[in-house]
Amino acid sequence: MGFIWTLIVGGVIGAIAGAITNRGGSMGWIANIVAGLVG
Repeated sequence: MGFIWTLIVGGVIGAIAGAITNRGGSMGWIANIVAGLVG
């Protein structure tokens, strides 16, 4: 269950970061989730 929450939180953080840096559309959702998890 913790892994699912990690993906959700990572996706939200990645989406926010993508919106701030204007990369949300070009990177895609998977890349945003990965970026959120790494960050």
